[in-house]
Amino acid sequence: MILRASLPYTHATREELGLADKTIEGLADITLSALWHPWIGETNALRGLGFSAGLILPSGDSSDNPNVGVTIPSVFQLGTGAYQGTMGVRYSKSIDDWTLATSADIIAPLDDSSIGFRPATTYFWSGSAAHPLSESFTGKMTLSLSHGTRDEFHGIAYANTGSTTFAISPSLIWNIGESYSASASVFIPLRRDVNATAIAAGPFFRIGVSRSF
Repeated sequence: MILRASLPYTHATREELGLADKTIEGLADITLSALWHPWIGETNALRGLGFSAGLILPSGDSSDNPNVGVTIPSVFQLGTGAYQGTMGVRYSKSIDDWTLATSADIIAPLDDSSIGFRPATTYFWSGSAAHPLSESFTGKMTLSLSHGTRDEFHGIAYANTGSTTFAISPSLIWNIGESYSASASVFIPLRRDVNATAIAAGPFFRIGVSRSF
């Protein structure tokens, strides 16, 4: 079993009609998760099958009024203020020097925030192919599809939230010794379908560092 903790630091600026009206920066909601591969180390055809479950903590700053903007209002905040649960299944397989993987996940709210905000339920699918570039570096290409329902505030669904996004994400992974690795990737939306005036993020960059124990 693999235990993981994700501590995302976010810097983002919201624009309305081409003008920036709000910038958020800081720690977003922390995710604690466990990944279980029941057939690792056995000569089983499904040894690449894994299952995951986790909890998202409301550690990021939420807003008393998460709806931001006048002309085109939308939800924009570092954290949701609510606990959320995650569940997923994934499968990976090595072919020569290639590692192919696919996964399906769901994130669902477990409660409402203290001000009555309930984040959307979100469904994810991804497929990836990775290949070593050298002894220390690995290149990876990921296709992803996500669908989010609408957020709710005091039991009423926000009409301007929820979207479906199909994207591609090239990434570079640097293996630093046996315990550490660093990664950099860019998320490039290829197709987006949003409800009303929901926020539609353009291409954005991710960088990260991980440590194995």
